Amino acid sequence: MTDRFPLSSGPALALACTVALGVLPGCKEPCCASPSTPAELVLRDIALENESLAGVVTDPSGSAWTSRFRGEGYKVTPEGSTELLAAPIRLGADRVDIDLDATGDPIFAVWYRGVAIVHADDSPPTYTVFDGTTDCLPSVRATVIRGEPGGSILVGIARSDGITRIFPYNSAGPCPRWTSENTPMSLGPGIEDGDGWIGGISEELSGEHWVGVSDDALYRWRDGGTPNDPDDDEWTAFRPADRPELTTLRFPHIARGPDGGVWVATPDGLIVIRGDTWIRASELMSPNVSHVDFGPRGFAWVSTGSGISVLSTDTLREMAQYSTFSGLPSASVTGVAFAPSGEIAYVATASGLAIMDRID
Repeated sequence: MTDRFPLSSGPALALACTVALGVLPGCKEPCCASPSTPAELVLRDIALENESLAGVVTDPSGSAWTSRFRGEGYKVTPEGSTELLAAPIRLGADRVDIDLDATGDPIFAVWYRGVAIVHADDSPPTYTVFDGTTDCLPSVRATVIRGEPGGSILVGIARSDGITRIFPYNSAGPCPRWTSENTPMSLGPGIEDGDGWIGGISEELSGEHWVGVSDDALYRWRDGGTPNDPDDDEWTAFRPADRPELTTLRFPHIARGPDGGVWVATPDGLIVIRGDTWIRASELMSPNVSHVDFGPRGFAWVSTGSGISVLSTDTLREMAQYSTFSGLPSASVTGVAFAPSGEIAYVATASGLAIMDRID
């Protein structure tokens, strides 16, 4: 089956397509075929039913990794089978953030637990926990994690500890668990006001990250060029007084779009930053945005409290919607992850993980 797009080519074509096709799944209007629109997905299965999930990523094999709030971490295969992560402590907490490291292994930031790195090849999967006592983390209050192509990992630490850069695992390193030319260090502006909850860190592009700190500011962080040295880095703060597009200082997720733009999820809408231009998305199922992911064709899959809004990354026009009417177990969505093939999507929700097939 081909992809679908809302009709915009005149009443004759609209009538012909409506008669022939009706209103197709995922489309907001009668649709016809186009190769330039997001994939159409249909529900195959629901895993971890009735579990409130914190997000989802997919590894190179196409399996999904997720965690339930106040519970355990899981691996979910495309066939829907689940494996519980074996570990000496419970993984889940009030907040869990998930990403992949440079090798494709899942990495977790776990509030009041620290950092967990999964050993995906173990059967059942296991993970190693770095808890902030002897492992070079300044605190166990990890709130966000971002794997970087060079192998390092950025971990956001809540309150005044800033961002800690940690490095590839090596038991012989200067810290018991991590090694680099320098001991891992705290980076960032040194938060003194507000709660300092680091809610999002974007992917790096040309030495630049964006960092959201709750009740403080949205920061643009530019690397000064000296490896692992924060002294020459440049931090620029943006607050509502500086940018009217910012209507809240809560940042559950920040992502880089296919064109390098910065997509900032907030509980009061979605902001897209391209250079000096800031745009608020106006077509969303709900302004309560928790996560932004990009599908195999570059469209933005925006997770909200009412479902998924699929946006054109060029125009920010909403091209499709998915929610309970599409078979999702809950309208409250916390993340979307596609398998590398692009043929399967996993949707994390407040009531389970939807496994969806691409049918075009």
